[in-house]
Amino acid sequence: MSKDHINMKVLVGSLDEQVLQAQVSIFLQGKLVISKWLQTANDEGVFEEAIDWLLGNDADRYFNDNRQNLAVQMIRDVTQSFEIRDEHLEDPYEAARIWFSVR
Repeated sequence: MSKDHINMKVLVGSLDEQVLQAQVSIFLQGKLVISKWLQTANDEGVFEEAIDWLLGNDADRYFNDNRQNLAVQMIRDVTQSFEIRDEHLEDPYEAARIWFSVR
């Protein structure tokens, strides 16, 4: 292998690592956005309604209508991760309080 080929492999490996770190950061930012939104809903006494909306068809339409928006994509990913995690739990509201750190 040429020196240039080896250097490119190292550079691409470094890029992969940076992309992974960025993906984690984006996910955590999306979780923070939803957490703040749910905390506001909780403070206003509509936490369960907000969870129902987030896990329902209206949120799907919102996500689809705004799919070109990176921030919407990140909160959709967080919501989908929560749904997968939440599937086997009896109380999705309590699970959401824990997952999204709502007090």
